[in-house]
Amino acid sequence: MFWNWLQGLKHRLTRGTRGDSRRRASRRNRTHCIPPGCIENLEDRMLLSSGGLDPTFGTGGTTLTTFSLGNDTAEASAVQPNGQIVVVGITPGGTGNVATSADFALARYNANGTLDASFGTNGKVATSFGTMSDAYSVALQSDGKIVVVGTVSNGGFSYFTVARYTTNGSLDTTFGTGGVVFSQLGVGNSQATSVFLQADGKIVVGGTDFNGEFDAFALARYNTNGTLDTTFGSGGSVTTLLGAANSFGTRIKVQPNQNILLGGEMQSGSFQYFVVVRYQADGSVDGSFGNGGIVVTSVGTTDTLSGMVVQPNGDIAIAGTAVVGGVNNFAVVRYLSNGALDGSFGGNGFVTTSFGGNAAEANSIQVQTNNKIVVGGSVSAGTTSNFALARYNLDGSLDTTFGARGQVTTALGTGNSQILDIRLQPDGNIVAVGAADNGFNGVDFALARYIGPVTFPGGDPNTVEVFMRAYNPNAEFHFFTTSVNEFNAVINLGYTNETKGVAGFAVRAGQASGTVPIYRLYNPTDGQHYYTTSLNERTTLEGLGWNYEANEGYIYTTQTPDTTKIYTLYNNISGEHLYTQSQATMETIIAQFPTVWSQAGTLGYGYPVSPTGDITAPSTAPTITATELAAQSAPEVLAPETAAAPVATPAPSNAVNVANSVTSGGSNASTAAPPEPATSSGSTPTANGDGSATPADNTATDAVFSNLSWLENA
Repeated sequence: MFWNWLQGLKHRLTRGTRGDSRRRASRRNRTHCIPPGCIENLEDRMLLSSGGLDPTFGTGGTTLTTFSLGNDTAEASAVQPNGQIVVVGITPGGTGNVATSADFALARYNANGTLDASFGTNGKVATSFGTMSDAYSVALQSDGKIVVVGTVSNGGFSYFTVARYTTNGSLDTTFGTGGVVFSQLGVGNSQATSVFLQADGKIVVGGTDFNGEFDAFALARYNTNGTLDTTFGSGGSVTTLLGAANSFGTRIKVQPNQNILLGGEMQSGSFQYFVVVRYQADGSVDGSFGNGGIVVTSVGTTDTLSGMVVQPNGDIAIAGTAVVGGVNNFAVVRYLSNGALDGSFGGNGFVTTSFGGNAAEANSIQVQTNNKIVVGGSVSAGTTSNFALARYNLDGSLDTTFGARGQVTTALGTGNSQILDIRLQPDGNIVAVGAADNGFNGVDFALARYIGPVTFPGGDPNTVEVFMRAYNPNAEFHFFTTSVNEFNAVINLGYTNETKGVAGFAVRAGQASGTVPIYRLYNPTDGQHYYTTSLNERTTLEGLGWNYEANEGYIYTTQTPDTTKIYTLYNNISGEHLYTQSQATMETIIAQFPTVWSQAGTLGYGYPVSPTGDITAPSTAPTITATELAAQSAPEVLAPETAAAPVATPAPSNAVNVANSVTSGGSNASTAAPPEPATSSGSTPTANGDGSATPADNTATDAVFSNLSWLENA
């Protein structure tokens, strides 16, 4: 049956549909009014897929903000402890356009993506400091004040510019002169592009300064009142000329020992290289780093550094754009703390990434708490560019649990869009800011929020976790997860909790003897999720473009004390799989709808969850043996099919084996909330002392099986 079912998957992966396309189309085209407006249910899609847009942010995960009739560009952002997002950039000043005049532009957004009306004027602030006032970087002080750094041009010269705003968006007059400081470091133009706040509150600014012949790396350090810190460099600033060539400082980081890293690029003939310079706390170049304090790296013929981050272990990761074979690529380089290339990353210390052969430019980098590296930028798509993200594992390989095999692209606005900065929220979600065409001959601030990590309990075989089930009456599909935060999110959207009673069961959080993992895979084409205990099936689906996301726990292959058989049902029309611990329920469903539902084997043996949410399970479980692990990782051999069978209609079976393990199910949950959420007590799943999770209470939980009419159309 596997290969017949697989052909169905190939068809769905290509067409992006499941089962009867006419039935799916009729479901998809219905609209449901949700105050204050109406949301169309476009697809049956899981809410929390790593790399997916967060539908609780803005409109479908994105938002655009207009400051003027010209080109408004968001350059940088910072996330406040309360979840609000401060974004800075550039807006045309007065009635001009960005080519002749510009202002610092600030906007503050609430955690849901709406503008914070308490900030500035309706959430926005525009400040002119000169003919051209370009804001490129932002940092938040512990008291909530906002430090914005950029470049201001006046009288034919440009200056390092540092402005500080209060929490309501007004200039802080206790800083500098009227809230702003201008610094010309050399004899010509000084351009500030990055800021970092030291632990002592001092403000370190990085950028570029012209020394009369060449552009050079430049740093300045300011006291908390805006005066230059004269203990740093020469009178508060430092410039570093990298040979007889132009060099441009773009990103700055301060290490815990107060050493300062300034990254950028250096030109040499027709080539351009990544460069990182490390300075000691007094502004002197740190000779113990790289070659005399300087590291130069060639990845492509032209390398442009746009992001830098220090990992928890002290390693340094930079991101930018490298021209490889004449095409722009994402480039990520990782150095050890001493400046040497980290050979464990990409094999030689760096990786380059193209997006299907299209030109891609990386502009920002962040490291998640699990050490995965997220890079944001843009990718060309025909004549337009789109938001682009890539996530990398610790070894530099693309993280296939993120987006479409490690990559995400999003079209914002009406034409071109690009990410210029990304930030991580405390919950791990990714905030991307940049610019997008608005359809009115202008460009807007553009923001998108993506799901970062989808956390699952696990690791300890002596604890259990609930395989939670929710029903979306809008999309008429079920959704399964062992992640409490994921389950909370869909319940808050109006899904019905069907976890307790005949529907619910629990599995081991870690692998015990006699258990196999439940693999969860995601189809980025149609949003389908699929669950299987077959490693062979998992790898096959990955080869077809599905993304492996997580282990949803570990289930027994044979019955053990306190476990019960978990039955799998298959919907011949929609392709949905449904699970229940009740044989009577399964038989009732099949009897009432024999042409729609059929038994599709068993998922395995799990612990039942009672109608009151109780779970009976041994407090300890035997440790899995090396022989068991070796057997599970061995390749599976599938017998060839001898007769054709209906696509995606597995043969019923009561045993878990290779032939029917493909029926381990999958389901989607719509990102559109139902019009009338099911009655719930409002409580949320909580972690129990034994490591299990008790799902949110719902008084209508078991009533779903007293009225089976919904099953006919599911």
